[in-house]
Amino acid sequence: MRICKNCGAKLSDDDIFCPHCGTRVEVEEQQPITQPTPTDYGTNSELHNAYNIPDGSNRKKNNTKLIVAIIAAVVVLLGAGAYFFHQSRSEQDMWEQCENSTNEDDFLAYIDRFPDGAHIDEVKAKLSQIHADNQLWTDAQNRGDEAALRTYLTTYPNGIHAQDAKNQLDDMVWNDCSRSTDGSQLLAYMQEFPQGKHYQDALNAYNRLQSSVLTAADQNSIEATLDQFFTGFEAMDAQAMLDACASHIDNFMGKRATARDVRDYVNVYRQSDIHSITFSNLNTQAQKSVDNNGNASYNVTFTIDREFERDHPEKGTNSSLRGTAVLDATYKITSITMTKTNEF
Repeated sequence: MRICKNCGAKLSDDDIFCPHCGTRVEVEEQQPITQPTPTDYGTNSELHNAYNIPDGSNRKKNNTKLIVAIIAAVVVLLGAGAYFFHQSRSEQDMWEQCENSTNEDDFLAYIDRFPDGAHIDEVKAKLSQIHADNQLWTDAQNRGDEAALRTYLTTYPNGIHAQDAKNQLDDMVWNDCSRSTDGSQLLAYMQEFPQGKHYQDALNAYNRLQSSVLTAADQNSIEATLDQFFTGFEAMDAQAMLDACASHIDNFMGKRATARDVRDYVNVYRQSDIHSITFSNLNTQAQKSVDNNGNASYNVTFTIDREFERDHPEKGTNSSLRGTAVLDATYKITSITMTKTNEF
């Protein structure tokens, strides 16, 4: 209930003016209900302690510590993961290097760095094989012979040094057969080294040997030329003798000769006491050779018997001769000499 401040009369809640004295009634504003503040009851910490209410500042500090701890743990985990990833990647890289390597140092480096690595057994096995390969190769080089190279290639046909061994063996075999006149050796070389460094040389040498085989036709042509020469000699016909010779005669009876020298040689016989000459029992042995240009020549040794009719038989009428001759590819004489071996 309200009371007029002027006259003390009782007022209703709806009165604006006092019904007794007419004084305006002042309306009192209602105070809002407020929550007690900490200062009304004590400090926050006192209240928290009194009613076991968590302190907001402590909770904030605890949250900060927790976040820091979580971040630190994440950093540690990330660092550890990065380390192990790096280690794993490094090991894999070294293993891949070893897979494509024949250098013992690469394998030793892996074993030293990763003694418990995922590929340690493979690394050790491959290192052992490479070491054995290198050791046998070193032994072969120290011996330096064909047998040692063949032993290496038999043991390691695809070894580290296989190509070097093949190259060295190629040279050794070729050096042996290149000085040979045996075609079978050349054939053996070509069969063993179809891609060899000296294959073409071997083929050329073999073809020369094959072309240097004296055929029956060669033998007949050689004998026909010598028969022609001696038939002309019997007739003391220098031109017939020259027809059996090449245009250039390197050696005629011990000296370089021309056609004139041959004629002079025949004239010596004509002017002697010899009336006639007869040659018989010609025997020849010939060897054919072919130069690098494919030109053939024939080296001939021969024996022949000679008989004179002369005014002074006491000077000798029968003798045996041994001679040598060289014929060119057309079976013409380029050299001929004779010596008396027996007289009767």
